[in-house]
Amino acid sequence: MFSGLLSFFVLFSYKQYAPVGPSWHVEMLDGDASGQIPVVRVNKTIMSYGREHGIDVVRRVADADNPRTVAHLYVVSSSGDSFARQWLKSGYNGFNPSMSYHIHAAHESADTRASGEYFISGSEADARGLIRMLNAFGYITANFQSVTEHSVVLGLLGTAGLSLMAAPLTVLILLVSLVAVGVAANNRGYAIQRLQGRRRTEAFILDVSASGIWYMETLGAFMVLGVAGSFLYNHWHQLGMRLLLWLISSAIGVLIALVTHIITLVVVWHSPLHQAVKGAGSSRWILTAMYMVRILSLSMVFAVSSLAISGAVVLVKAQQRYDLWSGATRLGRISLGGGTFSAGGQVDMKTTFARVGSWERDLNRQGKLLIAVANPRSGMSNNKDLTVHGRPRDVLYINDAYLRAQNVTDSRGMRIRAPQDRTGVGIVIPQSYMDESAHITRAIDRDMKSRGQYSDIIPNATPHLDIITATSGQRRFTYTAADISAIPGGYQPESVIQDPIMVVLPNDTPFLSSGDYYGYTTWGSILALDTRQAISDTTIRPQLTRDVLGISPAAEYAAGNLATTHLSLATSILNVLLGLSATLVTTIGFAVVYARRRAQFIFASRINGWRYLTMFTWLFTLDVVLTTLIIMGVSASLWAILGSLTSASVAASPAIAILRLIIPIAGLLVSVGTVGMLMGAVVWCAKIIIRAHSTEVA
Repeated sequence: MFSGLLSFFVLFSYKQYAPVGPSWHVEMLDGDASGQIPVVRVNKTIMSYGREHGIDVVRRVADADNPRTVAHLYVVSSSGDSFARQWLKSGYNGFNPSMSYHIHAAHESADTRASGEYFISGSEADARGLIRMLNAFGYITANFQSVTEHSVVLGLLGTAGLSLMAAPLTVLILLVSLVAVGVAANNRGYAIQRLQGRRRTEAFILDVSASGIWYMETLGAFMVLGVAGSFLYNHWHQLGMRLLLWLISSAIGVLIALVTHIITLVVVWHSPLHQAVKGAGSSRWILTAMYMVRILSLSMVFAVSSLAISGAVVLVKAQQRYDLWSGATRLGRISLGGGTFSAGGQVDMKTTFARVGSWERDLNRQGKLLIAVANPRSGMSNNKDLTVHGRPRDVLYINDAYLRAQNVTDSRGMRIRAPQDRTGVGIVIPQSYMDESAHITRAIDRDMKSRGQYSDIIPNATPHLDIITATSGQRRFTYTAADISAIPGGYQPESVIQDPIMVVLPNDTPFLSSGDYYGYTTWGSILALDTRQAISDTTIRPQLTRDVLGISPAAEYAAGNLATTHLSLATSILNVLLGLSATLVTTIGFAVVYARRRAQFIFASRINGWRYLTMFTWLFTLDVVLTTLIIMGVSASLWAILGSLTSASVAASPAIAILRLIIPIAGLLVSVGTVGMLMGAVVWCAKIIIRAHSTEVA
């Protein structure tokens, strides 16, 4: 039963990490030099490599609008009668029916970014050759593993990490506990065999022969139910893979069960014969081991609970980031190259700035760009531009597209619009800063005049300032397109800033030079309003092919991260349920062994009129102390996880407040539940022994 559950669990989790069919899974990240080659050229090179070596190369991308339920598989290269050709012909039938895969032909992937997840067929040498080629283009290998059928479980454990590894560990605890309790409970039967002169080996063979027939019948019955259930669940998609995993995990389970059976039988066989004949002679070692297994299962519950709590925190952050992109999934991140080489071999950045700046200025005039530059004067330092009331404050340079997207209003509730005059500059100041409006205006005026001196379209342009008052307490999204998994400490603008001073520039502003357009685009602060339209615009300007390396959905990172965190949390919750079942089974198992060993004491105590709680005072006290210590330790670690949040917007989230409230409540409930479970199980077994006047019933 657990093997069937585990096989389902593995495939259910694995659907997010790699489809079944390819041989190799590779994850490539953008490197420092990966932005030097256009993505069209990289994709063409991958296609040529795949054809030369006769392999399939597929790139997986999460859907920007529905990352939890939709993924896109771009067939960069396909060869012969391969899995990619089959996918293009009939689609990909994923294991989880709630997750759909959209298959795209090679020409649709030509302008998609080259970093991401790859699924490759062929030999390991072919896969490593492709990796070396991508490394030569500046991309970094984050993960490389086999996804073939014989190593799917190991590959998954390497990819999914502890959140999935906890499931087989929990099943292992259950398996060992059940087998050990079963052997220990048969102590009287083994004592009779010992009196008959039968050897331990003969007893083991007798057990195996009896259990083997029952096991094969049960396995067959469960597989019939599993096959029928698979049809109802997903119409037998990847049924062969699931049955293979079921058989493999069942075989491993049988091996573990046999080893546990042998070890427990050796211990039980050496228990005192006079006690074993009475059915109460289970070894003290078995009793201690069963209690330790119970404690281990309880620790496992709290360990996976911490993963679930941590996963919930990560999910809250990922959901908040993704929600910021709601309604903006068509925005495109523009990747630019590092410049044009002159005849002398030097990089001619002025020529590159001129080409890119001219193109983006035209797009801005047409209303096809969104500009949101946070603290431009501070550069790539994550500092703030202005000091107001003795504290650094954020400055956000924006255009009319930003005003429309964010519906920015003044203190009267009227929508703010960009200046009509091309030299006009609107300064939106929160009401709480208005007492220092003169200081703010002077600072912005100096910056605009400095920019006007280097204007490409109006030499020495002079700004005409317009002061606008806005309501305080507003939070503004910067449309940061940076990868949220960027290296800590690196430049990464904040996604949301509180009460920024906004500088509104018209679409034809002279205060953004060609170099500004280029630089702010590389920051991810200038985005295309429509990814596909921007790609089409680049095709009519062949000279841009050396500068514009690619345009990809800006929300792609947030979408992919949300899909991954949803799966991780679901996995952790499933592990918690498995852990609770393990705690229940091991608690009952310990109660059975303990009641059988203490049977004579139970009979004598009841004759003397003792209550059940009085009989087992020391056991219940010990369990309360150990359970409390474990719960206090894990609860403290969970609070530490929540306290480690550095983002004020996340820490103040209602979901985080609920999680903080849940921890002590859950700790109390689990403490009472686990201790009550043990008390109830021990008393239940003791009552059965008293009523039947025999230890066999327990």
